[in-house]
Amino acid sequence: MFAADFDGRPKGICVLWVGASENLVMQWGTDLSEGPDATDPCSAAKRIATTVVGNLRTT
Repeated sequence: MFAADFDGRPKGICVLWVGASENLVMQWGTDLSEGPDATDPCSAAKRIATTVVGNLRTT
């Protein structure tokens, strides 16, 4: 779930919450003022979360 108290996407900011289990929620945030993902910061947050959760499942 993407959630924040303001929409920071135009400034390169995105907050992503991921429920990893019934008892665990993880949060990632991006703050990209420049670079290829600056116009779509939530895609970067989603890629990071996908990688981390994938690694948690394999360990």
